[in-house]
Amino acid sequence: MPLLRCRLCARGRYETELRTPKDRRLLAAIKLRQRLGQSQGGIVVPFPPKPKWMRWHTYHRIKAEALKNERRIWESSIIESGEDLQIDKTT
Repeated sequence: MPLLRCRLCARGRYETELRTPKDRRLLAAIKLRQRLGQSQGGIVVPFPPKPKWMRWHTYHRIKAEALKNERRIWESSIIESGEDLQIDKTT
């Protein structure tokens, strides 16, 4: 009979614990877009419109959070590539 142990005692890890911070941000941004009905395209396609069943307040909150995550992803990609670009942080 196998020994039953908790996840920590067995040194088990959740899948997200094995991802880099950048990958976790990307996954979070994609999941937020999926909540709005987007099924493909990642973060490079235009933002999806508000679903019929969703309140405007909820849509704007999810969109703001997703755009914040996406901005951080693009900024870290630019920094990693070593490009010297100016990023407009006013929006």
